[in-house]
Amino acid sequence: MKLIVIAMLTLWNTGVQEPSISSTAVVYRRTDLTPPKNVYGYVLSEKHAFRETSAGCVYRYVEPEHSPIDLFIYPAEGLDSSHGISNTTKISQTEADKFQKVFAIGKQRGWYSSYQVAFNHPTYINFGKDTVFGYATAVATKRGTALFVEFNYVYVVRNMIVAIRSTVPAEKYKKSDIQDFAEHVLKSITSS
Repeated sequence: MKLIVIAMLTLWNTGVQEPSISSTAVVYRRTDLTPPKNVYGYVLSEKHAFRETSAGCVYRYVEPEHSPIDLFIYPAEGLDSSHGISNTTKISQTEADKFQKVFAIGKQRGWYSSYQVAFNHPTYINFGKDTVFGYATAVATKRGTALFVEFNYVYVVRNMIVAIRSTVPAEKYKKSDIQDFAEHVLKSITSS
């Protein structure tokens, strides 16, 4: 299910397909993570709760000078807090691997003519005494003659996956502020 959701929202980011956002969408339950209305110059423009509780919610943030950024929050499967940091890093890596698999499917279906993983590595964000561990991935894609970079930063916070994604034109990838956005949104949701 999550792989399908990632594929659908990858298309959403590229304008290939518009998902139907229902105004009567199910409100996601059982999370104490509250996404901010404004963060790092971005404004929350849309939110969508998926019918399957395990798929969680997606929140779209916009800022006039940059590509939209999508924030996903959904339950972490297989989280065993007794294993601490190593387990959250493993879960983050598993989610990053799922993100990468979408591109092989997309190429088979003709969404992309080619793709290449630019980076895929552990990452972390410090908040004073606290540190949130995760995984950062970027994939370069080609659609016709257009080149894009698709970013995915994924973390485990309070037994939930927090994934931050954005697709930017390749010529603007160095100006992407997704990493700064990730830091600010994580600070906001972990302090709420």
